[in-house]
Amino acid sequence: MSIKWQGELANGLKVFSERQEQALGMYADTAAQMLQSHMKNTAPWTDRTGEARRRLSAKSEKVENGYQIELAHGVEYGINLELDYEKRYAVIQPTILEKSNEVMQGFQGLLNRFR
Repeated sequence: MSIKWQGELANGLKVFSERQEQALGMYADTAAQMLQSHMKNTAPWTDRTGEARRRLSAKSEKVENGYQIELAHGVEYGINLELDYEKRYAVIQPTILEKSNEVMQGFQGLLNRFR
């Protein structure tokens, strides 16, 4: 009887773990979309073609010990917007500084629900 119970427990834990992983992945995707939207809405430059703003992106991916969210420019001169002009046109680092606590608190809240 105990072997069957252990098998059921192991299967239940596996399903629970898969659901946790799925929930964390969905949260990471949602957080990435929020960060992308924030960048596009707060980019401090004046659009000329709109291409730099349109091609700002954020994506999440699973890494060995959790999830990673990557913020990026999609235009060649994005690096100049981030680093030149006394960083007046930077949007990636200011977004990280402003929103990282919010994202991490969301992750923590989700993890607390699993306890």
